[in-house]
Amino acid sequence: MRQRFQRIWPDGIVDPLPAKIAAALTAELQHRDATRYRVTLGARHWTPSIGQQVDQLAQTGIQTIIALPLSSHGSMMALRDYDKALRQAIEQNEGALQIVMVEHWHMAPGLLQTLSEHTQAALARFPAERRDRVQAIFCAHSVAESARKSEEGYRQQMTETASAITAQVGLALWHIGFHSAMGPGQWLEPDLLQLIDSGNAQGVQDVLVVALGAIYDNVELLYELDVEAVERANSHGMHLERAALPNTAPATIAAMADLIEAVEVLAARHGVRVGGCLAT
Repeated sequence: MRQRFQRIWPDGIVDPLPAKIAAALTAELQHRDATRYRVTLGARHWTPSIGQQVDQLAQTGIQTIIALPLSSHGSMMALRDYDKALRQAIEQNEGALQIVMVEHWHMAPGLLQTLSEHTQAALARFPAERRDRVQAIFCAHSVAESARKSEEGYRQQMTETASAITAQVGLALWHIGFHSAMGPGQWLEPDLLQLIDSGNAQGVQDVLVVALGAIYDNVELLYELDVEAVERANSHGMHLERAALPNTAPATIAAMADLIEAVEVLAARHGVRVGGCLAT
């Protein structure tokens, strides 16, 4: 992992994007209503953990929390992990909390606007005379699946997002792919690198990679796309460009705020008042 960090951030400076996203979301919500929401950041695999942050919110007297993943596309595997962490947090607070989980937000208008703009900007980096032949690959983190635990819903979310982007940008050639498969078992396919190989075999010269799911730069994703995918494309003499991730794009932050407000309205219809927002 240290070597990957050095390849992606050779100067050792790592931008704390999740914290910046949480800060931007806080500012957007405060602009809409100065005192209505409190935003905090909790993680599944690092600190501060989801449980720690839920405990802090509970100590302030908040009784209902909206959990909004910083991944717009929700696989069953990831949702199970979130659900487990949230249930443990509820148990630690003796059931005094209610947590509303946003399972996916892959078609949020502001997110689609950001992804379309970033895809258009990446497409513009190809020579004008070759843009109509660029092959786009929309990719996300692969997950293990089985006959009992199908991830077709996750794949369908990706297809819906990709279809909306390609219709807006005007991309005719595109595929859905996955990266970061690891361990035994059956993982979602096709693999991103395999798609680059097959594109080369079919005479494709130009590849545009658009990452879906995670909305911010992180070392695992950037290594897969900016190192391994680029090296594979270069080995075939292909030209690869990547669309920037949303990160703190204003339209995406506004979309997150819209989601929180919409969830609060739905919760209120059931007599639940929301006081906190947990970005995970």
